[in-house]
Amino acid sequence: PAALEPMLQLQATLAGDAGERATELLRRSGLVRAGALSARFRTRFSRLEAFEILARARLPETLPVIHPFLADRDDMLRFAAARAAARVADAATAPDLAQRLAGTTFGSRAWLEILLIARAPLPLVRTLLASRDPAARWAAVEAVGRRYLLAFADDVAGLLSEDDAELLAAALRALARLRYPPAGRAAPVLAAARAR
Repeated sequence: PAALEPMLQLQATLAGDAGERATELLRRSGLVRAGALSARFRTRFSRLEAFEILARARLPETLPVIHPFLADRDDMLRFAAARAAARVADAATAPDLAQRLAGTTFGSRAWLEILLIARAPLPLVRTLLASRDPAARWAAVEAVGRRYLLAFADDVAGLLSEDDAELLAAALRALARLRYPPAGRAAPVLAAARAR
């Protein structure tokens, strides 16, 4: 509908109470809900377009529309769905999203993009740091530094003994960005930096 784009732009532009009122207006308009978007989910291109709309609207109640596509066989659709879900999920819904994405496989750059745009990144970062997938772990470590997530400084410092050179480099970068070698870890940080 013609009204959707201006409403999304208004919502993105306004902050604070005005932004919340714009979000509520968008919510009440009914333009961004499963029924209104169902026509957009018929082709691959229209699904990608719908995910972009959902990501921009950032309405957590639209997550059930996105969830089925997080396991799609089409890599592009799965990635678009994960991006949209990361933008939409708030602090209350992010832990569920983290569980849903735990078994998903993306490349390291795709994971990093998801983490950098996530509205509530902490549960996703926590899940990916514990992952066995090297790409997911690397992205989580990078996100810790780039988003200045001090809560994970000790977790990142614990990776300084890793054999994976890329993960070690990401850990060193993250700690440098945090400007904070965690207590008792200054020596391992310097040793790892000198060794590489």
